[in-house]
Amino acid sequence: MNYIPAFTLSGGPPAPSLPPIPDSGNLPLGGPNNNVQPKVRPTSQVVPAVANYNLAFQYQWTRTMTMEMAYVGNVGRHGFVGDSPSYNVNPVNIVNYGVPGISQAQRQYFNGRFSNGICCSGGILGDYLGNDANSNYNSLQVKVTQNMNHGLQFIAFYTWSRALHYGDQNYYAISPAIAYGPWDQNRSQVFVTNMVWDLPFGKGKTFAGNASRAEDLVIGGWQITGTLNWSSGLPFTPSYGACNSDEDVGVCRPNKGNLAGWSMGGGSFDPINHWVPYFTPVSPVQPTGGGPWLRPVTGTLGDAGIFSLYGPRFFTANASVMKNFKMTERFALQFRMDAFNVFNHPVLGFNSNQGNTCIDCGGNAGKVTDIEADTTMRELQFALKLTF
Repeated sequence: MNYIPAFTLSGGPPAPSLPPIPDSGNLPLGGPNNNVQPKVRPTSQVVPAVANYNLAFQYQWTRTMTMEMAYVGNVGRHGFVGDSPSYNVNPVNIVNYGVPGISQAQRQYFNGRFSNGICCSGGILGDYLGNDANSNYNSLQVKVTQNMNHGLQFIAFYTWSRALHYGDQNYYAISPAIAYGPWDQNRSQVFVTNMVWDLPFGKGKTFAGNASRAEDLVIGGWQITGTLNWSSGLPFTPSYGACNSDEDVGVCRPNKGNLAGWSMGGGSFDPINHWVPYFTPVSPVQPTGGGPWLRPVTGTLGDAGIFSLYGPRFFTANASVMKNFKMTERFALQFRMDAFNVFNHPVLGFNSNQGNTCIDCGGNAGKVTDIEADTTMRELQFALKLTF
């Protein structure tokens, strides 16, 4: 590896080159070349806070089974906008877009207001540590628990929730309402269950309790476990193809039309092109018409909400089959097979991070081209364990 020395010990480091100080005594916030991105914070910064609250009722159905129903919620104050601690406090305003003689820099509120006109255009003030966004979460949660009884135990959860926050940094400083909507990582409905079942066969069990040692080696010691997750899809924001001609502020959303004619859902797999249609793009949208989506008038932003559409549902199930062999008082052997995604059901990947969400584009718009990230098709795992 070749290293380039920064300086020699005998010569020492070079003297720093300081920028010239103007006659006004004001140094530009963006540096002498207006290309430095400074960290900016409000004069008084409030520490983020979360208030959690819940109310739960529990009912015992039987000696071994209980049900719990709860309202669970929280409110966040002074938090992040989107997923980053900072946002652009000096974005380009859509007002006067397309007006001859008015540049993007002239549509930035803080442009020319500091340092004798040297700041702030371009991306300067784009790293504002505001801590001024709020969030909220409300949910109904139901849990049913079956304690071990006749070899069977399980627990099942159902959650119906809504999580809202300010999820878009592009235009938040001008219009927070445009950034407000569902959290793109929250599934509004989630059902999860897991169970353990010691099969009632073999010596000392309900069936064939007097089995011989040879018979017990075949039919006894079996155990089945399983986990199932069935949830609604993740939200995404619709976009349209001609938005770069209508706006330049990074908010590419159509207007809502007659959505009664708009449908979404996983179709049949195309074995030639290897994709699954999730929605069929419409013809290029126009400002007027009777379709489900309309094109915003140039210089305006569409009214389709952020993360207002939802992707395919999530379904996966894992299972394990185990056989326990009691060899001697000291030694025991266990054989197990683990099946991940046992039904080999694909979780279609179409959300805010996967898929082309353009409602009137060609190509792969509206098509599912891969399974959801961090999921797999069926995988089998075998193991043999000796305990002593």
